[in-house]
Amino acid sequence: MTRSPSADLLSRALDLARQCGDLDLELAALADLGLALVTRGEVADGLRLLDEAMAGTLGGECERLDTVVWASCSMLAACSLIGDQRRAAQWCAAAESFSETYGCPFLQARCRSHDGRVLVAAGDWVLAETELARALAMSAECGREPRIEALAGLAELKLRQGAVDEAARLLTEVGDWPQAALVTAQVLAAQGHPDRALAVLKTQLSGMAGNEAAYPALNAGLVDAHLACGDIDQAEVTAGLLLNIPPQQHPQTMALAERANGLVASARGESELAAQRLRRAVAEFEGLSLPFEAARARYELARTVMGTDRSIAGVEAGRALEELERLGAARDADQVAALLRELGVATKAGPRQAGQLSQRERDVLALLPRGLTNPEIAERLFISPKTVAHHVSSILAKLNLKTRTEAAAFAATYALMDDDTR
Repeated sequence: MTRSPSADLLSRALDLARQCGDLDLELAALADLGLALVTRGEVADGLRLLDEAMAGTLGGECERLDTVVWASCSMLAACSLIGDQRRAAQWCAAAESFSETYGCPFLQARCRSHDGRVLVAAGDWVLAETELARALAMSAECGREPRIEALAGLAELKLRQGAVDEAARLLTEVGDWPQAALVTAQVLAAQGHPDRALAVLKTQLSGMAGNEAAYPALNAGLVDAHLACGDIDQAEVTAGLLLNIPPQQHPQTMALAERANGLVASARGESELAAQRLRRAVAEFEGLSLPFEAARARYELARTVMGTDRSIAGVEAGRALEELERLGAARDADQVAALLRELGVATKAGPRQAGQLSQRERDVLALLPRGLTNPEIAERLFISPKTVAHHVSSILAKLNLKTRTEAAAFAATYALMDDDTR
């Protein structure tokens, strides 16, 4: 694969640093060259250089602490790009240990954005939101690109949490930044515009000039978009491309390829083949410590086998629901809960689902255990009885409850009471 001009320049910088005996410049160039190679799709070679740079900086070879910051940022950027959670976690732990000894705050604005996106993928969404919010605040003094990176990370998190409109709002400032193409397409698809999602992904891939293998996630997203548009033939062609990418080229290649081809087989009615591929996808995602992707694949597996084995479908959907609720993925959890109800499996609302409610809906829900009528609740909250009725209907839908009595019981169980009743 042809190297980009930036990779060639970084190679020259690395050679010059070695000739001059400047270890800090050598380690910084080594890290940046590694990131450039990963970006170009030369993942194995790039990661080898990044590991060398991190080992050198944390091993005490550098003289300046900001070299640790530089190398760590490049490492996190690469891991975020390819979804290598394990490598990121290992090096972050080593860097934190280094910081405790030498007092080096290695996570700056861009580093925090990359770290936040790694945490999003790893399923630690509370810490991810904290890191991304910090990155956004710090980016005010760092220029436009660090701010865009933080906003894109937050948009990805909000989408996974089910806050589609909020994700879309964050992306308006991001614009057509290439690294946000996938989450932009996913938001468009979630809003019911698979054709627009398809256009975004096609545009992004068309500009890669044969370098599509560097971003298998974009091709996997393209499969989803084609299927959502009803074009199974083109989805199959795109899914086939993923099978041609060597697994060592990208950590997620095998998982993405199995899922994409499983979905195509399911769309073709080849349920047995689809189930085999989706089971392998689940195992691969779990092995990569990607809980959200694994849970989504379990849900897709359950949908595939429900026509032939409803008991297995129920088990897989149940496990998917448990994981999605643990993560706080409200929108996806609702989809799985609906499937379980279709299978005749009872589900109940849990405390995480209360997070889906607006503040006013929580206010209404908190008053239901008191047995108040809609007019009485309206009087307490200074809103109309019609608005109260609308909120009650929305509460029941979001919490997967059937009656007002069940909602009151839910509020009492999880102590969702207003301030003057605590």
